[in-house]
Amino acid sequence: MTTIHFFAEEGCKGASSGPVKQDVPNLSSVGFLQRAKSLRVSGNPCIVFKEKDFKGNFALFQEGDCDSLGEFSEAISSVRVVKGGLRDPEITVYEHINYGGKATTLTSPTPNLNSYEMNNMISSHKVTKGAWRLYEKEDYDGSCIVALAGDNLDSYLSIGWNDTVNSLKPYKP
Repeated sequence: MTTIHFFAEEGCKGASSGPVKQDVPNLSSVGFLQRAKSLRVSGNPCIVFKEKDFKGNFALFQEGDCDSLGEFSEAISSVRVVKGGLRDPEITVYEHINYGGKATTLTSPTPNLNSYEMNNMISSHKVTKGAWRLYEKEDYDGSCIVALAGDNLDSYLSIGWNDTVNSLKPYKP
């Protein structure tokens, strides 16, 4: 089981949140909205976001103490747990919304989708394992979104990314 504790001071000191064990779209529910200066993760890694509802800049934190959150100090607004960890990552991307059209399953970094004839053609995805970063440009450049194990996004239209993804890579342990 994963547990995450947020602390008001660096070095995992000061006031802390009760253990967070699941995704939290708004850290005000545990009293730590943009307040944490350090965190401790036990179990599966987590992704923290600067905005509520898993939006904005994000960063991965793995098991152990984190004495400094860098740019995320007093900036974390939501958190997601990477269920099953980072090993053996797998994502299936689809040409059309609702998982239609051509499908390609990936398990390793893909700097461009040309060899799959899918550049600027992805409209939905299903993540089987791991945590993935999807980029709007080739070679992991441009804006980026994150997708975690269990995420099944049937349409990129709702997030303004339809036919935008050109490269993607998993977080590695």
